[in-house]
Amino acid sequence: DKYLKSFERPQFVPASVTTFEDDMVGAGMQEICLNVGADDGVNKFKVFEYLKKHSPAAQNAVVRVRVIKRKTFLVVNNDKAGELMRDLDGHSLGRRMVRAQRA
Repeated sequence: DKYLKSFERPQFVPASVTTFEDDMVGAGMQEICLNVGADDGVNKFKVFEYLKKHSPAAQNAVVRVRVIKRKTFLVVNNDKAGELMRDLDGHSLGRRMVRAQRA
């Protein structure tokens, strides 16, 4: 990035220059967004139970789970993202049917 050339350590650049997602999703990783969140009664424990039940590939592929008000974000290994989205899509979690897409 041409704006970061003058910085020796870009991770210490003020937040207005880099985004949160740039810091959280590394090389070889992909972020998946689920359309369910805390408002639907979902928390991290329920997400991990859902992953265990519906996707055998999730066991070693999911690196991070973040649940916010209306969405849940999963950081996963790039090579497993497509398989995970197929496995997780269309099942019930909390009070809604899950739709998984790339974030």
